[in-house]
Amino acid sequence: MNVARYRLPAHVINGVSVALGIGVIQALLHAAAGPRAAALAMTGAIYCSLADLPVRPERNWRRVGAAALMGLAAATLMLLLKPTRTSSASASRRSSSSRR
Repeated sequence: MNVARYRLPAHVINGVSVALGIGVIQALLHAAAGPRAAALAMTGAIYCSLADLPVRPERNWRRVGAAALMGLAAATLMLLLKPTRTSSASASRRSSSSRR
């Protein structure tokens, strides 16, 4: 029996490990900090996973680092654009008081 015939290609192993890693990150952060934190963390994880290639880490760090910075920028932008509850609550109070 030739074991070499049954090896998985590097891109398959990389894809499975990325999918498992993203799932673990989402589950842990969802349990620890809620769904909003999990969604923001997933943004960075997905950016990094798209840039990751099954090559030596020495060749990948710049690409993955740049993707991590882009993911951080996207998550920060999403966090800054989040509607606040106080503004919507005060707007609904203003509209209900103007009806009286």
